[in-house]
Amino acid sequence: MLNAARRRPARRQRGLSIVELMVGVTIGLLVVAASALLVSGQLTENRRLLLETQLQQDLRATTDIIVRDLRRAGIWNDAQNSGPWSTENTDPQCNRYATVRIADTQDSVVYRYYRNGDNNSATGIKLENGVLKSGIQGAAVVAGSTCAQNANPPSWQELTDSRTLRITKFQVSWQDDGSTPQPLPCAKLCADGSTSCWPVLDVRLVKIEIEAASVADPSVTRAMQATVKLRNDFIDYRDAAHPTRVCPT
Repeated sequence: MLNAARRRPARRQRGLSIVELMVGVTIGLLVVAASALLVSGQLTENRRLLLETQLQQDLRATTDIIVRDLRRAGIWNDAQNSGPWSTENTDPQCNRYATVRIADTQDSVVYRYYRNGDNNSATGIKLENGVLKSGIQGAAVVAGSTCAQNANPPSWQELTDSRTLRITKFQVSWQDDGSTPQPLPCAKLCADGSTSCWPVLDVRLVKIEIEAASVADPSVTRAMQATVKLRNDFIDYRDAAHPTRVCPT
C-alpha cells in the first residue's frame, strides 16, 4: 500500500488562484482606464478643433464682410459734379458720402456710400455687448449741395452670432500709408495769390482688429486683422470762404 501511494501521480491544479485572479482583474482595469483616458483626450481635442475651426471661419467671414463694405465708403453716383476738373461749374457739389467717422473709443465706425434712390443714409459697424452690429441704411437726410446727413444709421442688426462667439475686441484706426497729401491743381490761384485754398487729396487706410472667444469654450480664442484702402480717396476742401467749392472761381 505504501508503495502504491508513492506511485500515485500528484493532482494538477485546475483554474486560477484568488491571487492570480485579483492580479488579472487589476491589470485589466488599468488597461481599460488607460484606454478610456486616451479616448476622452481624443474627444476633447476633436471638440476643441471643431470650435477653433468654427470660430476661425466665423471671424474670417465677418472680417471679409466689414472690409468689403467699408471699401465702398465715399462712392457717389454724381462724382462728376465735384473735383478740381469741374472748372466750368462755379459751385460744384461736395461728396455727401465722403465722411468716415471713427469713434474716439475706436470701437465703431460710421460711413456712407451711394446705393440706390434715397436709401443712402449712414451705415457702419459697432461693438455692443460682445456682438458686432451692422448699420441698416435708410432714407438719407440731405439738403441741396451741402453734406448735411443723419449722423448715425437709423437701425442696427447683428453681424455676429452671439450664440457661437463673443467679440472681445473690435478696434478701428486710421493708418498712415507714408505718403504726403497731394494738392490738386486748380485753374486759378487763391484770392491771396497762393495755393492754400486748393483742395488736397489724401489716401485713406483703415486698420481693422477683431478678437473673439467661443461661447462654448472661452479658452478658444482667435484674432483677425485687415487693412482697408477706401476706394474713394478723400478730397479736403481748403477754401474757407466757400467750403463746398472745390476750386476758386
